[in-house]
Amino acid sequence: MDSIKEVFGNMDNEMVRRACSQFRGRIEAVIDANSDYIE
Repeated sequence: MDSIKEVFGNMDNEMVRRACSQFRGRIEAVIDANSDYIE
């Protein structure tokens, strides 16, 4: 568990922000595709 905390603690904040901001759009795309493959 400590190694996971260390990795997350060292992650670039901007990368985390971008990933989180894209999450909703990706989930909506999966829903729109009826859970099929998306790019």
